[in-house]
Amino acid sequence: MKALKGITFVLTITTVALAIVIILMCTGVIKICDNTSKTTNDITVDTKELSKIKDGDYNYIKLVNTKYGTYYLLSNGKVNIDLDRDLSNINNAIDMALLNDELIILTKDGKVYKYYTGITTKATLEADLANVENVVKLVEYGSRRKDAGGCNYIIGITSDNSYVTLLESCV
Repeated sequence: MKALKGITFVLTITTVALAIVIILMCTGVIKICDNTSKTTNDITVDTKELSKIKDGDYNYIKLVNTKYGTYYLLSNGKVNIDLDRDLSNINNAIDMALLNDELIILTKDGKVYKYYTGITTKATLEADLANVENVVKLVEYGSRRKDAGGCNYIIGITSDNSYVTLLESCV
């Protein structure tokens, strides 16, 4: 009889604990598996450390090739075209991405600029300021259907974790 009371007590405690865990999972307090977000270990690039490796006339941290030229994100924050000329109004760039012939440039202060890389009649080498602020990260994102083409995007993630479509191209 004593053993039966002990088993009943253990089962009661286990049932109550299990019920509490289920309630906490349903309310979102406990998450066993979350497949909706991907965590990356982003770090800040120290360009002084990079220059210790090799310091040349043009030190760049990213390059983008187009059919009209090569765009370099220089370690000093400028965007250079073909190691020949710079975009005149960009001096604190931290990232850039290309979709079709449109170069998206992110600056340290969270501003986004767009620059058309194709043939243009524009007389100056200036990027156009986009109507979005407080962007901290650029993400290149694509979505495809099995038998029906798809879309490519450049997404800006803002400081308040909002996702803003900066550019899209679908086929």
